[in-house]
Amino acid sequence: MGSTQQAARRPREPVQGMTGVGSAAGRTELGHTVVEVRSVNGRGFAAKLRLADACMGMEMGLEQSLRARVRRGSLTLIVEAEPESAKGRTMVDEAVAAQAVEQLRDLATRLGLVDDLSASSLLAIPGVLDGGTRARASVPLPPAFGALVGEAVDALVVHRLAEGEAALAAVQEGLAALETRLAAVRERVPQLVAEHRARLLKRVNEFLDGRARALSDQDVLHEVALFADRVDVSEELQRLAEHLRALRDTLERGGEVGRTLEFLLQEVLREVNTLGSKSPDVAIAHDVVAMKSTVEKLKEQAANLE
Repeated sequence: MGSTQQAARRPREPVQGMTGVGSAAGRTELGHTVVEVRSVNGRGFAAKLRLADACMGMEMGLEQSLRARVRRGSLTLIVEAEPESAKGRTMVDEAVAAQAVEQLRDLATRLGLVDDLSASSLLAIPGVLDGGTRARASVPLPPAFGALVGEAVDALVVHRLAEGEAALAAVQEGLAALETRLAAVRERVPQLVAEHRARLLKRVNEFLDGRARALSDQDVLHEVALFADRVDVSEELQRLAEHLRALRDTLERGGEVGRTLEFLLQEVLREVNTLGSKSPDVAIAHDVVAMKSTVEKLKEQAANLE
């Protein structure tokens, strides 16, 4: 019992939306650096990286920084870096240049050639002139740069959380409207058979008025039973109630709720459509139309949630 009460009191996990933007700027190992992260709706996680040359080799670390905070959405990460001076930029790969000089001079000695190696000819050798464009193996994010990326992602998450709370409030409001309509339908259903029976008796008795006898309740029992079977929506009402409870539980739990909400709302719409097709009542038909409209709006909100 104690564990059940603790679970019931467990605070709801934060719910993120999927739209937002975050940015940060400052000095890093790359020079003056600006980081911007944008997010829009997506079926899963996808990241596009638009990086400065100085970020070559850091793609994996940057994507991991995004995945650590965002589970779903289409993200674009933009990094602009401006070295504060030419000294801060690696234009020549000295290791490659030294190795090339050694190999060329050794070859010239062995072949008896004149050593006229110049700086211009050395720079023509592939790999010597770096300029930040040569492919590099994956490298970890430098500390200051990684912290700046974290700041931008934090700002993005703040926006996504605000959108998530707004969408969550809209879903809760729509869910309350569905529960109200369901209660109205549940109250109306038992009256359908009784009203049909009364109308049937009235029409038949009016037809038999002045004849030998009036039609008794027993005479129309079979017809009423058939009607009751045709309009029986007890299973649909039960499943709808279960789906709405599951929606409530999902909202109370929080976290990554988007896909679960989308699935449950699709099941709710299926039951509402069946309810409308089985019931001939005008009042219930109006409730069904309102419920379908609400479900469609809720599906739009759920698509905005992580």
